[in-house]
Amino acid sequence: MRDGLHKDLPLGRAWQGVVKACEREAERGETARTRATTALASDVRKEVSEGFIRQLVQTADNGASLLPSFNAFTPETTSRQLQGSNSPLENEIIANAKRLESNGLRGRPLARKAVEEALKDRGENRARQIEQTCHSAGEGAGAIARAATDAIKNVDLSTIVEPLLKNEPLRAAPKRRHVDPDEDLTKPR
Repeated sequence: MRDGLHKDLPLGRAWQGVVKACEREAERGETARTRATTALASDVRKEVSEGFIRQLVQTADNGASLLPSFNAFTPETTSRQLQGSNSPLENEIIANAKRLESNGLRGRPLARKAVEEALKDRGENRARQIEQTCHSAGEGAGAIARAATDAIKNVDLSTIVEPLLKNEPLRAAPKRRHVDPDEDLTKPR
């Protein structure tokens, strides 16, 4: 007997929590979106160092004062040079920053957009992994995959990006919602 599709997911516990929420129809809306936000924030906490973000913002701000033909993020710039740990998410942020700067974006908007795009790509990748796991699970898992994809697509990335760029701590876990003993369980949220 299977405990749930979320147990088969080859991702961390936070992402398994997203799928677990999507297994229950009543939790597919706001609860799944909150868990997806928490999972993305968890990935950021694990893979992106404070020093890297500080240097990214500093480099982007310095690039705003350069002439248009010069770039602060050169092709040789790596996450290690920006005090990073060379994680996949940091490398994605650097690649986005280089591309955006070459397209003319400068300063703090460049740093914000680079991080947002990296998180959006991470979310899309996780949604594909969830879909593949659900597809291999067979019948009935399609609704779970669609709910997880919707939850991930509807994450408000600014709730992660803004505190990150200001070097504020990211929200660790969602607050437990109040349980009303008289709640009508036949009506999903």
